[in-house]
Amino acid sequence: MEKNAEKNVGKNADKPAEHVTQKPASKKRSVSTSQKRNLSIAAVAFVSIAASVTIGYRAAGRVAAPNPNASWHGKIQVVSRAPGSEAAKKGLTLKNAGSSTAGVEGAEIGAGTEIETDARTRARINFDDGTSIAIDRGTRIKIGAVGRTMQLEEGQIIADVAHIEGAAAAKLTTPNGDVAVLGT
Repeated sequence: MEKNAEKNVGKNADKPAEHVTQKPASKKRSVSTSQKRNLSIAAVAFVSIAASVTIGYRAAGRVAAPNPNASWHGKIQVVSRAPGSEAAKKGLTLKNAGSSTAGVEGAEIGAGTEIETDARTRARINFDDGTSIAIDRGTRIKIGAVGRTMQLEEGQIIADVAHIEGAAAAKLTTPNGDVAVLGT
C-alpha cells in the first residue's frame, strides 16, 4: 500500500514526492480611517466632475434671452479684404469714445461704436440677440446707445434682424429715410 501512496511519475520520478500544504485563509484587510476619507473625497470629486460635464453639455448652445430694451452688442465674425495695395490698407476701423482701433475678427461691438470699412474691405457682425449685418465696402455705421438702433451714415448693409418677443422695433436710420423692423 505504501507503493500507491507515494507515486512519482515523469521526469522527477527519481525525487521523493513533496507534501503540499495549503496556506491558511488570509485575514480581511482592514481599511484605515484616512483611506476611507480619501476614497470618499475621490467619489465626491468624481460625481462633481460628472455632474459638471453633464450640465455643460446640456447648457452648450443655449444663449440667455436678450434684454429686449438693451442696445445691440456683438462681435465681428468675418473681415474680408480684396487684394490690392497694402500701402493704403485701412481695412475696418472701430471708433468708440474718441479712440480708434483696427477691427479684427472677434472684436467686441457695443453701444455707440462707429464702424467704417474702406473701399476694399467687407465685414460681418453677429449680435447677441441673433441679429447679423453684412457691411459692404466704403460703409460707415454707428450702433445706437439706446435700444436696437443703428445709423447708416454712408454705404450699404444687409441686415437680418432677429425677432424678439416683447421688444420694441429695431430701427435703422439712413440718409434717405428710416426703417423700422416690426417682426414677422
